[in-house]
Amino acid sequence: GREHSIYVDKLKTKEIVKEICGDEIEVPKVVKIIENIDDLSKNDLSTSYIIKGSHGSKLNINIKEEKEIENISEIKKRLHRYNRQYKPYKNENQYNYLTPKFFIEEKIDDFYTGLSGEATVFMIRCIYGKAVSIGVLHNKYMNNYYLDWTPIKINIDIDLEENKDEINKMISLSEKLSQFFEFVRVDFYL
Repeated sequence: GREHSIYVDKLKTKEIVKEICGDEIEVPKVVKIIENIDDLSKNDLSTSYIIKGSHGSKLNINIKEEKEIENISEIKKRLHRYNRQYKPYKNENQYNYLTPKFFIEEKIDDFYTGLSGEATVFMIRCIYGKAVSIGVLHNKYMNNYYLDWTPIKINIDIDLEENKDEINKMISLSEKLSQFFEFVRVDFYL
């Protein structure tokens, strides 16, 4: 409900994560908050940036080529389409309390895909502050593991062995961030 809406707002969660974890975690840098879509200019954009909606999922515009910046009217059209209340599922009513807002963020230099803007997501699921499983999502395909790395379901061939220390740190931080909730999924990028 309303009391949980700040935890799905991408801009608010950056603040919460920094408040709880401090320097233990690096949060992707916000370049600009877009106050008015029509005021967005070519000078605000770069192929090093991604535009995100803070009020829902899958509201990203990944700027891959300079020609996309030149066609800023298309970017604005997409933002106007996304400029509505996000309603993914009936059971995620926490989104009902968010006002549409957009921001520009620096792309993550992903361990697997570099600066493509298509970073691999480590989804750590926690119950009462204890991590119980990990999902690794890449290009719409997901592997799921128990915490001891026993596979639950494998859909992509990805080697995580050399990144186990960083992933274990993610698990520890997810437990720190989830201690106030019955269930939460904490997403990380490497």
